[in-house]
Amino acid sequence: MMTKRKNKFFKRNGGLLLQQKLNTREGNVTTKIFTSRELEKATENFNENRILGQGGQGTVYKGMLVDGRTVAVKKSKVIDEDKLQEFINEVVILSQINHRHIVKLLGCCLETEVPMLVYEFILNGNLFQHIHEDSDDYTMKWGIRLGIAVDVAGALSYIHSSASSPIYHRDIKSTNILLDEKYRAKVADFGTSRSISIDQTHWTTVVSGTVGYVDPEYYQSSQFTDKSDVYSFGVVLAELITGDKPVVTIQNTRETISLAEHFRHAVKEKRFSDIMDARMKEDCKPEQVMAVANLAVRCLSPKGNKRPNMREVFTGLEIIFTSPEDSHVTVQIDEEDDEEEEVRNMMLKIVSSSHIVSQSDYTNGQHIAGSFNNRTFVMPETISLQEAYFYNISGVYTDDFPDQPPMKFDYANFSVRTESDYEMMFPERKTSIKTLKFNSTVEIIVQNTGIISPESHPMHLHGFNFYVLGYGFGNYDPIRDARKLNLVNPQMHNTVGVPPGGWVVLRFMANNPVENGPTPETSLQPPPSNLPQCTHNPTIYESPTTNVNLSS
Repeated sequence: MMTKRKNKFFKRNGGLLLQQKLNTREGNVTTKIFTSRELEKATENFNENRILGQGGQGTVYKGMLVDGRTVAVKKSKVIDEDKLQEFINEVVILSQINHRHIVKLLGCCLETEVPMLVYEFILNGNLFQHIHEDSDDYTMKWGIRLGIAVDVAGALSYIHSSASSPIYHRDIKSTNILLDEKYRAKVADFGTSRSISIDQTHWTTVVSGTVGYVDPEYYQSSQFTDKSDVYSFGVVLAELITGDKPVVTIQNTRETISLAEHFRHAVKEKRFSDIMDARMKEDCKPEQVMAVANLAVRCLSPKGNKRPNMREVFTGLEIIFTSPEDSHVTVQIDEEDDEEEEVRNMMLKIVSSSHIVSQSDYTNGQHIAGSFNNRTFVMPETISLQEAYFYNISGVYTDDFPDQPPMKFDYANFSVRTESDYEMMFPERKTSIKTLKFNSTVEIIVQNTGIISPESHPMHLHGFNFYVLGYGFGNYDPIRDARKLNLVNPQMHNTVGVPPGGWVVLRFMANNPVENGPTPETSLQPPPSNLPQCTHNPTIYESPTTNVNLSS
């Protein structure tokens, strides 16, 4: 009876399929299939005193095999089809890998109700515990942290480019990095990993991962690449340098933000000393830490094609680790990526501080769309601004707006104090035209300082494919409000309203077919006939679905 029961579990747990997969793989590691009796004996019938750790997925026990080897036995709480596939996947993946910085899977047991995995025993727990929980003086030393980073980078470089077929880990985080008795690192947990063909560039799948570590490009496209692992490793580097968790709380506002974003901005704004872990400051070489920080910033680039691959990261870290003198430690940030980020930061900061003026006065036919960065947009009466700019038609726009923003508004105590203040609210024909590289991305903050606007016709913008990153009331705050922007999956609209006394942040593509369009022969086109038209008595904020008017 017991034998039949064990055979039933063996088949249900994918034993036959697993054996077939293992037999057809040219594995580098011999993976043993243990009996339940062997593991019961090794763990003293899964004695509570043998528990190394437990969580929502299951419990890990310390065991000793008959040959004297100490092992870790992972016993799942429950098993469903997805978890069973992860189980089989991990066995197959780890059977291909033999690397000193990847935890060794010794075998598995399939004849119990829930399958079990048997790993080599790693003495000192995981990296997360040492950085964020039970820290000790030894793991606080910069040299130990840098060594851990080198070990993990070497392991990832191996599975990406040196294994029998490329492998994406897909869940790199500090809890999946184990430390042995010498505090050398071993990468663990290959349950969600994927082995791909050499000519494959990505793996398309439902987005999964741990908050704070997930590549934003993967989150948006569902396409996981080797650069997605690079991003997650960049977060681990940031943890090692700052001592912060992957999601941090800003002290003065109590708001949460990803460590990746917080770290990148701090390094680029030269506030590195503010975020460096104080526990290792006395022990470290500042130039060395800064070199690793620069490398981490590259790994955390929002765009995958701007990130280095893991072989480059590993080589860079090895150079830093073995460099005898600080002056020899240099890791350059990609200049194009740095310039792009600086432009984006400049937009967010300067635009918000300039305070756009926006008023409409239909009695005299004046339609002012606003000013930003000391420029004022005026709706032309007879000709388009683009046409006037590219064909050098005068009298339509000018760039001679005053050096200072027109005025700042106190929404709680608004008043027009003088006639000159009133005139500043209605500048005429001062419009700035900017030419951008075709298909470049524009992000802009529109601040509506009009307290009262016609309910049937508030301030709005017409166009195509405006992505609304966020909106709110009052003056836009470049620190508080910027952290709330939806930069990953914003809603798209063709007409966007700006709240009276409020703001909206937009992202759009500079893709009008004008002089520097996709081909040299591209000529200026008339405004499209299907440009969204104004409708009266709209709802200012409609449901945020694709291609609907937010307001008009």
